[in-house]
Amino acid sequence: MKVLVIEMEDAGCGLDFVLRCVAAGHKVRYFKRKENNVEPGKGFPGIEHIDNWATSMKWADLVFQTGNDQFLPRIGVFQKAGVKFFGPSQASADLE
Repeated sequence: MKVLVIEMEDAGCGLDFVLRCVAAGHKVRYFKRKENNVEPGKGFPGIEHIDNWATSMKWADLVFQTGNDQFLPRIGVFQKAGVKFFGPSQASADLE
């Protein structure tokens, strides 16, 4: 399976999930905003770090997002187009 992880947290909260996916034999692309030079998982084999998550949406069998902020409206467009997505939605974020 090809998994795209969109990391929203500065602390790298999705890194455990990424490492488990790699250990299970999945191909993983990992997007992390570069606001503070922290690159969780840098140097671990099997993790492909990417700078643009949107270009990997068609590649992915599953998209996992760790937070519910900045990218939800754009992700919603891909989700409506049939991309398999696990994570918060705009509706769930609005409930908060």
